[in-house]
Amino acid sequence: MLILVIDLASTMKEKQIQNADEDILKVHLESKHPTNAPLLLQMRKEQRLVVLLDGMDEAGVVNRSHKQLTYLCMYYIKILHAIHYIYTNL
Repeated sequence: MLILVIDLASTMKEKQIQNADEDILKVHLESKHPTNAPLLLQMRKEQRLVVLLDGMDEAGVVNRSHKQLTYLCMYYIKILHAIHYIYTNL
């Protein structure tokens, strides 16, 4: 699944996500893809969902606070940790 960073940031703003520990991907999927969200979240739970985030370099075009960018970066780090865990435990 391809998710544009600018769309993810938009969801964070709309849903007033203020905590880096909140499940940002779940909130985004339920907001933008309500019909497919249950299936996609089940696939994630089963570690069968691949999420590609595109546009970190373009996300700076949108005016947002350092706090929002920090949350976004924390989310990226969590995704990278999950990917590392999956590949090291295959």
